[in-house]
Amino acid sequence: MTETNAETVDFVVLHPDGQLTRHTRESTPLNTAIRGHVVRPHPDASLGTQGMGRLRAWYDDEFAGSEPGIFGGGLPPLPPNPLADRVLRGIGYKQPPGFWRGTVALSMEERPYGGGTDPLTAEALATLEDLATPADSDPLAVLRRHVPELLTALRYKHTVLIDDREVHEYEHLRTHRLISLEASGQAWWIATREDGLTLARPWDLDEAKAFVQEFDDPSDQRA
Repeated sequence: MTETNAETVDFVVLHPDGQLTRHTRESTPLNTAIRGHVVRPHPDASLGTQGMGRLRAWYDDEFAGSEPGIFGGGLPPLPPNPLADRVLRGIGYKQPPGFWRGTVALSMEERPYGGGTDPLTAEALATLEDLATPADSDPLAVLRRHVPELLTALRYKHTVLIDDREVHEYEHLRTHRLISLEASGQAWWIATREDGLTLARPWDLDEAKAFVQEFDDPSDQRA
């Protein structure tokens, strides 16, 4: 149940304040160790859990709050957890921003037939810690970080993924930028939407140059 920097990590805890901490259960059952971190100290509170492929999420089952019953009671909602929103969305749990509240833990999925739960693999731990790192706010820096994946994606489809978000053509966006990847001869149309999402569309280099020339044309009378 203790926080650890050791190689063996049974689960990580995603805190509402943005911290990710590593933990080992020692000799305690996994659900008992996790419960002490994520469930509020209240007789009506319980531990909720859900499988997410190779990983399993653990949380206070009433994190969104509960209505009073006929005998009173009820639980207030726990504080929002934007870190859990980002990390769980990154591993494939498609809930809207602001969904997760309170402290959330992640472990490996249980082995079949009640075979127990292994510690987090090095790959899983690295993925979770990478997702927990705040995204770069500069669209071009985000793009450069994802260049290999973007180039691979181009082989299969005309839209790409950047920062785990599907990208299409948005001509109504507030801003746009261009970046040329000279090694590949590929240009990118980069845009930042008003809500801060970064989007990219691959362009033929000649098409991009023509657009820049048109946009920079002093005779262009567009508003």
